[in-house]
Amino acid sequence: MSLKLLISELLLACPGYNQQYEASFYVEGGNLQVDQHRKKEKTVYRDIFVTGEITEVTLQLTDVHIYVSPENPGACEVAQVLQKEIMGLTLTASRPPTATHFLLYLAHETFVGEAGERLAEEVRAMMRTKQPIVMVHENDMQNGGCEFARFFSTTPQDLIVDGLYKPLAVALHPGHFHPVSVALVAKKLGAVSRWQQFWRSSRNLGSRAQLEMQIVVPSSETSLPTSTKSAMDADVPSAAIAPEHV
Repeated sequence: MSLKLLISELLLACPGYNQQYEASFYVEGGNLQVDQHRKKEKTVYRDIFVTGEITEVTLQLTDVHIYVSPENPGACEVAQVLQKEIMGLTLTASRPPTATHFLLYLAHETFVGEAGERLAEEVRAMMRTKQPIVMVHENDMQNGGCEFARFFSTTPQDLIVDGLYKPLAVALHPGHFHPVSVALVAKKLGAVSRWQQFWRSSRNLGSRAQLEMQIVVPSSETSLPTSTKSAMDADVPSAAIAPEHV
């Protein structure tokens, strides 16, 4: 996304490019009316394609259910946003192992006060039973975000010592970088692209086909060329033996 924003700024700084780009706002058909909806939705950086960009891949989850603690301020709202933006993600009121993942939302008020103590107890239980914890770090300062260093003073020390922050938390950014954050959360939850799903399905199908394939060996009454019999006796593929007679 940073590369796309940089490229868009460079293009718009080129002489005459802005006027050329604005020409794409006009309604097709020869008249000079501006399509206001297109002008509102269309931006240079959205029209730039970067090979391998994570936001251009359709990610999908299969049977993934996340649980958020009511003692984690803001976590429920973030989970609802993620549910709308990640295909196949569902929310559940049941803790793991009924839920597949525990979503820990890291913001300014996380692990603060009595609610923070109760949240810490839940996190201890998740770590004790080795349940998957996915952490997202709020980076929008207008929405309760804070520097990550704050958590080393608000988080109970036993959780830090036990390795809560050894796995990287996904930075939840606002604005242009928000789709990237969502895609990274989806991958943390195990999302794969549709192409990867197709490739895995094809590979599994191929493996099953190989297991189910039967090699039919001719009976002793069947007449075989001498060279083929020799190849079978020597445990050499018959395709590698040239026939004696054409």
